[in-house]
Amino acid sequence: MILFVFFVSNYFSGTLDIVVDGWALTMLRKNNVNYASTCNGTGMAFGMFIGSICPILLASEDFCNTYLRINPSPGGMVTFKSFLYFWGVVYIIITTLVGIFKKEKDTRLEADHVKINIFQNYKLLLNILKLPSIRTLTLALLTSRIGFSAIEAVSNLKIMDAGVSKEDITVIAMFIDMIQIVIPFFITKYISGPKPMSLYMNILPIKLLWSIVYASFIYYTPVLIQKNGFLNRYFSYNFTLGFIWSVNDVFNYIMSIAIYAFFSRISDPRFGGTYMTLLNTVNTMGLVGPGTIALKLVDSLTFHNCPTEDPDVYYTTTNTKDVYNNEDCELIVDGYYVEIVLCVIIGFIWYCIFNSIVKDLQSRSSLHWKVNVEQTKTKNPFVMTST
Repeated sequence: MILFVFFVSNYFSGTLDIVVDGWALTMLRKNNVNYASTCNGTGMAFGMFIGSICPILLASEDFCNTYLRINPSPGGMVTFKSFLYFWGVVYIIITTLVGIFKKEKDTRLEADHVKINIFQNYKLLLNILKLPSIRTLTLALLTSRIGFSAIEAVSNLKIMDAGVSKEDITVIAMFIDMIQIVIPFFITKYISGPKPMSLYMNILPIKLLWSIVYASFIYYTPVLIQKNGFLNRYFSYNFTLGFIWSVNDVFNYIMSIAIYAFFSRISDPRFGGTYMTLLNTVNTMGLVGPGTIALKLVDSLTFHNCPTEDPDVYYTTTNTKDVYNNEDCELIVDGYYVEIVLCVIIGFIWYCIFNSIVKDLQSRSSLHWKVNVEQTKTKNPFVMTST
């Protein structure tokens, strides 16, 4: 039942997201299309803050008693059920009001209007993928995040393993989300021009180097938060972690906004929803895929020395079951730091290969990104060829 409920809610949310992405391309003036990423970035950050951070914190008894209540009491201030119910009602009301009061211009009266059905739309997707520029961009998007995969996918787990509480991590994430809400307003002038990907490529090597700083701080975390063998909460540690983490996330966020600005610029407004869905899907695959692989490989790259029945004989293993069942196993190589080094090296190799390619892609005219659609009066009124 839970699977069905979340599937339905995510299905309709995803549909609405597609509509809004395509809507922005036609609602904004042509010279303001790049601002769609600013609106998207601010709205997403604010929504993530309300939808993920708030329920976790407000449902936590420890957080509420520590930061919000004068007199401690059992339980959090809200429940997950009440939170979903309230925002579900708000969501329906706002969507209904937008549908009633916001009027769209009738694109059917425009000379280049093309009407297609759902099957033709999938054919359109295939033709978009056949465009040489889209193929090159797809390859770049699927591989661009490999250099950050370990730092993004594994770092939080390493911090919690070191002894930092989930509540402390959530509080830090809350402040980072607040920063992300205002960032788009400061970088708009850098992404509103014809070359938003220049900002992306300029930040990429800096973020790769910052990954080393982040991982180094995590390496010393057990020493920094323990005193005389006991776990301590230090404000200075949380502040430093928040700073390093926020800088890393700010780099991520700016790069994401730059990509969305580029997507908005190259998408054909006639099929805005289709273009944005395809490009965002590829971008998400490039983000999630390497992260999943990084999580899977951590254990395979971690080596322990474990004793046998003979106390003088040890064997090296990467089997987590052996380590779990034997408290005397000694860590030799931590796979997390091996991955960090490998990913950073791969990231710089990617940068050297794709730097000129990406800058060439953003300098191409709109003709390189559009599918040639011809309407004829034949039985097949929708003929598409890629140019």
